[in-house]
Amino acid sequence: MHTNHMRSISRQFLRFYYFCALAIAYPSYVFARDPELQRGIQAAEGIRVGGTSDIRTTTQTILNSVLNYLGIAAVVVLVIGGFMLVVGLGSDESKKRAKNIIIYSIVGLIVIALAKAFVLFVGRAGTGTI
Repeated sequence: MHTNHMRSISRQFLRFYYFCALAIAYPSYVFARDPELQRGIQAAEGIRVGGTSDIRTTTQTILNSVLNYLGIAAVVVLVIGGFMLVVGLGSDESKKRAKNIIIYSIVGLIVIALAKAFVLFVGRAGTGTI
């Protein structure tokens, strides 16, 4: 019963995460029924990202934003894994699962940090300021 409850919480978290990801990626589809929000989205379409029209800077800004959100998601998963480890109630299977979640989220954070370093390196290499 405890495992089913944790699975239910995990599914609810994933649904919320997917909704947030869709809301960030495609706000006009998620909030399509709100006419006031539609007018705001249309007004914001002319705004340039980062105040520049340079494709390199725009791409770097977008990639940094995406990597920041992924980092936040990895930290949330790490906290959930820690919570699952504490609440595991002594079950070896739940402890093993929680430890795997923690390990994979730490690996994910390392990969995200390396990706951010790579984006920074490529961005600086393009401007000649390495």
